[in-house]
Amino acid sequence: MKTDYPHIKIKRGIGPKSVLAALFLLLLSSCTKEEDILQDTSDGKGQCEATIRLDVGSFGLNGRAGTRASVGGTADENRIDNIWVFQYNVETGQSMKTPVYIEDFDSNNIQTKTDLTINENGQHSVVCIVANIGKGGAYEDTDSGESADTDGSAGTEGDSPVTTKETWALDKTDNIKEVFKTYQGFLSQAIPVSATQPFISSNMGEEGSKGKVIPMFGESKQMVIASKCYVSVPLVRMFARVKVEVDPANLQEHGMTIQSIKFCNIPSYCRVSSLVNDDGYHNTSPAEYPDGIEWTSYDAKNADEVNLYLPENLQGIVTGMSGKEETDDYKIPEHALRVDLTVSYGNDTPKKTHTYKVYPGFDMDNDFNIMRNYIYNVSIKITKQPEES
Repeated sequence: MKTDYPHIKIKRGIGPKSVLAALFLLLLSSCTKEEDILQDTSDGKGQCEATIRLDVGSFGLNGRAGTRASVGGTADENRIDNIWVFQYNVETGQSMKTPVYIEDFDSNNIQTKTDLTINENGQHSVVCIVANIGKGGAYEDTDSGESADTDGSAGTEGDSPVTTKETWALDKTDNIKEVFKTYQGFLSQAIPVSATQPFISSNMGEEGSKGKVIPMFGESKQMVIASKCYVSVPLVRMFARVKVEVDPANLQEHGMTIQSIKFCNIPSYCRVSSLVNDDGYHNTSPAEYPDGIEWTSYDAKNADEVNLYLPENLQGIVTGMSGKEETDDYKIPEHALRVDLTVSYGNDTPKKTHTYKVYPGFDMDNDFNIMRNYIYNVSIKITKQPEES
């Protein structure tokens, strides 16, 4: 299966591991709505007020060379609409309080207040934040206007709405879910399926058609909570941005028209912590995704430029492969992110069509990793009509 074409010029640019800004802006906190859904589980231990400052880091750029170049996100890419707050004991790994859900953030707000449990005997806490996943569980509620697509592709208007099953971090009972009782269990927990759905840049922000926001995760430094305090939490986007550009003038010159740009193999799964290797860089082998998750697609129609935000998809490196071209010895990973560019051409009625398949990733040769908080740029220039079969 040939996956690259001699008459197509493809440029890819991506970023390395993101660089989190170390500066925290001191802003007045705006009015927020805090919902401590269940009773406190601190076993009678004291509480103190904490101001939590949130800092959204930059996207990384030009990573393999080991540089630390980065680019800041737009206002929509940095937006925080809601957060879940968790507190864990560093020494025991146990939860120290019931998770708290806070919403109604001002779009420019970077801090909020909540109560934390005081550490005893000199022990330490880590405060964890998961942002922009909403309060709901596996599915959105019926008032949200969200919809599910039965074949696993991105939802479209006219699909049947789905209903809320439960809140994310809490049971319907008075007990925290078992998985959230420990720090390691929390890190391995997946965010709600509704929060994993891909979207394009025009769907973002207050003026967007659905006001989409990017899920984020971050944790504080280890600290002793003893009295009223400030807690700084740097946040990392849990999605990547994949930008695809097609040269329309070049297409017109060669008598071709874009029919669709479709992104395939998008996982409906995103863990709190990344599935990236322990070295924090890119995976040499595919990450282990749970059995039974859906691999969806997103059709951007006939746009010639698309910015898509989607969960990380780590499919590893195929050592020895060149040009992402399959041979008897080298196979493209089954779930590698793929961009299908379909064009029409010729004078026949109907016109002929052809689909070019492009695999974004770290390079043009054999890397199929799409990492969270990275930018992947794919520029496609078609220099002639497809070869006649």
